[in-house]
Amino acid sequence: QPTTMKSAATIQDDGKIEGDSWDQHEASVQHIAIGDITINPLQPRRTFDSSEMQDLKESIERNGILQPLVVHRLESGAYELIAGERRLRAAKSLKWDKVPCVVRREIKSDTSRLVYALIENIQRQNLNPIEEAQGYMQLNRDFGLSHEEIGQRVGKSRVGITNIVRALQLPIEIQRGVSEGKITMGHAKAILMIPDAEKQIRFYHHLVEEGLTVRKAEVRARRIQRVTNPDGISSKKIGRGNTHPFALKYSPVLEDRYGYNANVKYNEDKHFFEVVFRVENDVDLGVLCGRLMGTEELPPQDLDKDVMEG
Repeated sequence: QPTTMKSAATIQDDGKIEGDSWDQHEASVQHIAIGDITINPLQPRRTFDSSEMQDLKESIERNGILQPLVVHRLESGAYELIAGERRLRAAKSLKWDKVPCVVRREIKSDTSRLVYALIENIQRQNLNPIEEAQGYMQLNRDFGLSHEEIGQRVGKSRVGITNIVRALQLPIEIQRGVSEGKITMGHAKAILMIPDAEKQIRFYHHLVEEGLTVRKAEVRARRIQRVTNPDGISSKKIGRGNTHPFALKYSPVLEDRYGYNANVKYNEDKHFFEVVFRVENDVDLGVLCGRLMGTEELPPQDLDKDVMEG
């Protein structure tokens, strides 16, 4: 039986998105021969986890394809895949002849094809962060879309797009670690505080081996940055609005000594200072209080020595 489906937003030929659904009318599902479907060369996905693919194959074998693939018709009469490569691969491995598809006639330009593929994958959380960053980079580099325009199309802020794309500046080993889930994009952002690629890789190994949280990675990265590039530290990086000389002087000292995010703030209206520590949970709170009271050992001062001196 033909089925109907709706998506998130209508995409125009120039890649712009309008409305609350891809199409204002319901799109019927057609069963198209697998041999008539070609892979979209702009597909943002680059890697396919073998265990996830096996799970998907078994699910499709039991339940069928519940979410139709998205294709558009080429002038040759064949169909080009816009979204659903994992499902297509699974169906091929099961030796299916046909797969259910929704044919999108309004998708024509390279920009709209790539945006559609990106959004389909992002909404299903199928892209890893590096693949997502590569897709945004392609939209910017090949199709001239600014980070703000990309953000409008995929529902993210300009800063969010910029931060994701910055991960592509990291060495390939670290990008692979993000793709494989060894570290998060938060960890990657912390690593980017360190300007030297070799130091970044050494610090990345520390993060993986020690299982550091993002907050602890940020504290450690700031310390490395202060030691290796003291001229590159600004008051903005220490704390927004903390331009008082004591804030600039003591915030990093306290952070280094106690091992947790520390911020010395000066209230100009009431003329007093306050010292703010940030911890993530009650365990860290206990450790911090113990260090402040002298009942817990302070963090080793030679942490990341190989990164700072390498």
